[in-house]
Amino acid sequence: MERRKALQQLFLGTGTLMVVPAALASCSKSSNAGAPLTGDLTLDLTSSKYSQLTQSGGSVIVGSTIVVNTGSDNFIALSAICTHAGCLVEYQSSQKDFYCPCHGSVFSTSGSVMRGPAARPLAKYQTTYDATAKTVTVKGA
Repeated sequence: MERRKALQQLFLGTGTLMVVPAALASCSKSSNAGAPLTGDLTLDLTSSKYSQLTQSGGSVIVGSTIVVNTGSDNFIALSAICTHAGCLVEYQSSQKDFYCPCHGSVFSTSGSVMRGPAARPLAKYQTTYDATAKTVTVKGA
């Protein structure tokens, strides 16, 4: 009987060791978020990958940066990582703001906090639009 009990505990322990890492991995903040922008980023608007940026209100997330076409060949770029819990923010073109779906923080187009729980603003990056080349360049922080 002792052997049976020892084997049950061994298998139970092994099963637990296999389940715990998988459960913890599912708790990560954002699997789509990349590293913070450290260099220049150039987006070719003729590429289907960035086609949403050809329309006013269109946005794309590249790594951990969100780029938005605010109209009239004006573009803004902010960190896409909410400063509260690290979730990806979304651009709401109808509201002209950034919303964090995890806990409801709202940020302005300048990155400032409009509604918490986030207390710190999103990092803002300088953008340049080249109408001839149809590219948007985002300067790294």
